[in-house]
Amino acid sequence: MDDLFPLISFEGLRMFKYFSLIFLFTISPNIYSQTISQKFDAAMVAYHNEQYAQSNRLFEEFFSDYKIVDEVFATAKYYSAESLLKLGRKDEAAIGFEYLTRTFYWSNYRDKALYNLGLIYYNAGKFEHSRNRLKLLLNDYPESDFYGSSLYWIGESYSAENKPKEAIQFLEEAVADKRNKKYADYTIYTLANAYENIGEYTNCLLYTSDAADERSSVDLGGRRIIKKKKNERKKKNKINKK
Repeated sequence: MDDLFPLISFEGLRMFKYFSLIFLFTISPNIYSQTISQKFDAAMVAYHNEQYAQSNRLFEEFFSDYKIVDEVFATAKYYSAESLLKLGRKDEAAIGFEYLTRTFYWSNYRDKALYNLGLIYYNAGKFEHSRNRLKLLLNDYPESDFYGSSLYWIGESYSAENKPKEAIQFLEEAVADKRNKKYADYTIYTLANAYENIGEYTNCLLYTSDAADERSSVDLGGRRIIKKKKNERKKKNKINKK
């Protein structure tokens, strides 16, 4: 299938799978009751209309009737957890995503669930938990659309724990990964700060200059501050030599 459709993205495959599920409901009345299919459809419509409370309620009703553990069930589990996340109920959402990632290894939504878990745990200050989920994504889904962004957030988590050397390893890779478009600006700036923290001002200036010259969203003052610190370090070294 990869040879036939080389340009189809992970997200495109997810949407194809979703519409295939709808088609399956439609043509298989002897397997799926109309009531169940209507609940699934209504829950998905509510989600896409940003009616997340209604979406989550309809998915819960769907789970009470639908007992087959298959891609339909896994898809519902994912969007149920997404609805909770959109409602700000992050702990409950994490439980749903954890269930999906540990139970449905074959699900098309598992990489996205792992990514969401990484962000939930990062925002909660649970950096090791965040890295564990994101590293699992890197290992299991090297072609995922979330690969580059996962590298960035792993680097950020190490940076938040004041571990610049560990952060640099992942941030360097994130800079080179073209899938990290969303966080490209932040990656370069965080990488420059990491080099500054270990005293490697040449690399620091390299990345800060790139950020200042090429990325309009990065503070131009950052380069001047780092140059100042570099000069201070040179003066200190001259004094020590005397």
